[in-house]
Order: sequence, then C-alpha cells, then structure tokens
Amino acid sequence: MGGSSSGLEPTAIEYGQVMGGLTSYSGIENDLRQVIPTAGTLKNFYVRLSADPGTAPDAYRFTVRLNGATVAQSLIVRITADDITGSDLVHNLPVVAGDVITMMIEPLNLPSATPFAMWGMTFVADINGESITIGGVRSNLDPAATEYIMLSGWGGRSWTATENERYQLGQVCILKKLHVLLSAPPGAGNDYDFALRIAGTNVVTLQISDANITGDSGVLSDVVALDEYVNLRVIPTSSPDVADAYWGFVVYRVGWPGKISGVTYPAEVAGVAVANIAEVKGVA
Repeated sequence: MGGSSSGLEPTAIEYGQVMGGLTSYSGIENDLRQVIPTAGTLKNFYVRLSADPGTAPDAYRFTVRLNGATVAQSLIVRITADDITGSDLVHNLPVVAGDVITMMIEPLNLPSATPFAMWGMTFVADINGESITIGGVRSNLDPAATEYIMLSGWGGRSWTATENERYQLGQVCILKKLHVLLSAPPGAGNDYDFALRIAGTNVVTLQISDANITGDSGVLSDVVALDEYVNLRVIPTSSPDVADAYWGFVVYRVGWPGKISGVTYPAEVAGVAVANIAEVKGVA
C-alpha cells in the first residue's frame, strides 16, 4: 500500500514509491527506488484519488515500473475525469530478488485538478508465508556517523543518530533476505554496514564495499517477538562516498504452515505426531 504527501503534478511526469505512506514525489526516478527481496508476482493494482482530475479528457496514469522501464507486464491504471478510482486486474508483474520497482505518475491532457493519490496491490510470494517490506530514502547517508531509520522508511524520511526516534513495533515474524541498493559505491577501501535490528541487537546484516552498490544478507534470519522494537541501522567505515540507500526484506509469518484439507494422518500436516487432529492448532 502507498499514498502521497502532496497533490499530483499536472504538467510533468513524477515518480513515487510503491510502498509507504506519505511518499514524496520526484522528477528523478532513481530518487524513489525500492528493492524487491524475494521472488513473486505483483498484481491487483488499485488507485484512488482524493478528487477527480478535472474535466474529461483530463487524466492521470499510474504505472508500476521494473528496473527503470515500463515492461509488457507492468501494472497500469488510468483515471479520467469524472472518475476517482481505477484498477488493473489483468496484468501480473513477475519480480525476483534484487529487482527495483518505482511508481511513474503521468498527467494526461493537463489536468485542472491536483488531487492526492493512494494505491494498493497484491504481492504473491513464490514461497508460502513470505511477505515483503520495501523502503528507501533520498537522504544522504552520513559518511562518519552511525544512523538509524524505520524499516518502512519512505522518500521524505531522513536518517538520524538517535535510535529511539526510528523505532517501530514488530509483530511475531521472522526477518530475513535483506537487500540494499546504494545510489553510488562507497569507494575503494570503504564500506557501509547495514543491519536489521531487533530490540537493539543486530540480527540480519550485510556490507557494501568498494565499487559495489548492492548487497544482501544471505541466509541470516531472526525472530521478532510481539511488540519488540525493530529498525534499520547503518555504520560507515573509512569515510565512504556519500550515497542514498534503498532496501527491501522479507517478513516471514511465524505459525502453523500446514493444511487440513484432505489430510488423514496428522503427521502429514506439519510434522505433528498426534493421534487426534483436534490437537493440531485446536481444529476439531
């Protein structure tokens, strides 16, 4: 889900972030990138405006772009006056870990109104139980100080050296598959170290060094307990070159992964060796 912090631009193409409330807009697409952390499909794209675009044929067109391009499977919604809603239930956009997505917003026929926009879509992960959080900010990383930001950081939010200003409350889940993209490499002999933090402890980490601009956490993962503090931390080493950061990670749902339908032997459900199906997740 996403939404805007300002009215739409009626004369120029702008870009926004696919996920995050109060996204800011920019005429530079790379300012508002977000990184996909796992394979899946984007679909069921819905957009709503706070007011109609003006007088027909005034319109706004919203496109979910992949790696800086509009592709055949891109999700596209056009809203023309006097409507305020639109949807794309036809296209399915496959993505893989490391892909970059953005929202392109085009004014068509010089709309006379500049409404706020809000949107949502479905992400269907290839691995059952996975969901994603994607973020990013066009705010330079400090090349000398440790900084923190919310996991769901968006384009208008800045990094801070005060950790408790960027806390969020987690729910019971597993955090894993952190992917980070920088707008520029750290430079020779330099690096940025990123970490997903749970209750003030680094748990899922990665390092981006030298001429690289991407990194991922590999197989690292950890469990979030109910209402534990979570955030994202970055530490610079050896005065790296200034860069912006964009990221994504997987939130894996902790719980019973089995299915009741068609199961006659409880051990087949979730490896639970019980004699009575009622003992499996309280199902009678």
